[in-house]
Amino acid sequence: QGIINTIPTLALAAQFFSMLLTGRRVKRLVTVCMVTNQLAFILLYMIPIFNIPPALKSIVFVACLILANVINNAIKPARLVWLMQSVDNDKRGSFTANKEMISLAGGAVISMSLGALADTYRDVNGVPMREFYVICAIAMVALMILHTVSMIISDEEPPMVDVVPVREIFKRVMTNRALFKLIPIDVFYYLSIGISTPFFASYLREELDFKMSVITAITIAGVVARIVASPIMGIISDKKSFSFTMILCTVFLGIGFLGACFTAPGAARWIYLVYVIFYGFSTAGLNSGLLNLVYDYDAPADRAAALGIKNACGGFVGFLASLGAGAALAKIQEMGGLTVFGVTLYAQQVLSIVSAIIIPIFILYIVKVIVPMHRVDLDVAEDDI
Repeated sequence: QGIINTIPTLALAAQFFSMLLTGRRVKRLVTVCMVTNQLAFILLYMIPIFNIPPALKSIVFVACLILANVINNAIKPARLVWLMQSVDNDKRGSFTANKEMISLAGGAVISMSLGALADTYRDVNGVPMREFYVICAIAMVALMILHTVSMIISDEEPPMVDVVPVREIFKRVMTNRALFKLIPIDVFYYLSIGISTPFFASYLREELDFKMSVITAITIAGVVARIVASPIMGIISDKKSFSFTMILCTVFLGIGFLGACFTAPGAARWIYLVYVIFYGFSTAGLNSGLLNLVYDYDAPADRAAALGIKNACGGFVGFLASLGAGAALAKIQEMGGLTVFGVTLYAQQVLSIVSAIIIPIFILYIVKVIVPMHRVDLDVAEDDI
């Protein structure tokens, strides 16, 4: 399950191809790709009702998950640039925070509704019935239609640059000093979370022995923390800077990992709440910061390509980290834990310690490299295009 959870991270590598869209109108392409992406996710809900062998169901499930995430990531940078073109530069923090807050709240409502629906449509063995999956698919189709209509009626401004050959785009990217300073930000972030976060789900159920109802409540607490913190981080970003918010939220992330280090079976399992809440606080600013740092330090014409390459590098490193961490997890579990100074640690605790060690390096890099960088004069830059 931990490796399956890393598929969206690996799919970030597809953003590398976003540079091919430089100088092009993307509204039609983005709309078509998003419909295809959502149809693939809808198919995931239909797989259980197909009368095919279980092994084939697993293959179709993984194929749909990969397809949906690859398509979404391939056009994500261009979609974000399109989305952000109507946002005032001095309000980017508040806008991205409110956007994330609304998205999280809507997602939480839908998830809880589907969870209640699953409890309603269960057979005598507790397995969701066919009706549940059909209703989910119908709901997803309705949401897809609404989302598609919203994209169709949205305006698209002309590209800031003309279409240029791929060779020229690649040359500009390779000489973009700001981009190469920003790439390690994504690498540190996805490395830290890739090592430990994909494996918490099984840890909660198997070692910590939480019931599903408790896991759901804990998850909701994390979502609430992120929703509450998002507008605050947005205001701080607009008044201070996105690099300041990144430092603050990386500290929160470190506190979360420290909580995870001490989370163990028994009474200490409730320390996991520290991780969930502070992880929610951290993502409230880190997700927005990873996007907006490109707007702070890259010229408008380079943003889509910069976003794609930066995210692709981070996603690829995060996936490799998860593969290595998965192998280490299995080995430590086989050993019955890892004894350090007479204390036996569970495998998930060891991974959390490694993630926590990365955080001070992450913060130091932001302070020493990112903060001293000169921000792009956005108004002048856009007038010169």
